[in-house]
Amino acid sequence: MGTDTVERAWHRIEDWLSRFAPRFRAQVNPPATAAEIDTVATALGVALPADLRI
Repeated sequence: MGTDTVERAWHRIEDWLSRFAPRFRAQVNPPATAAEIDTVATALGVALPADLRI
């Protein structure tokens, strides 16, 4: 599955939530930054796959 496909699917999910569950949509966090991903990888002691960085 390509990055563009996942991104389009996520937008559909966000749109649906905005329409039918706006309070829940307001609680959805934005994507993690590169620094946040690095912090998690370090804390877990693993190398996370590069495709986590979009």
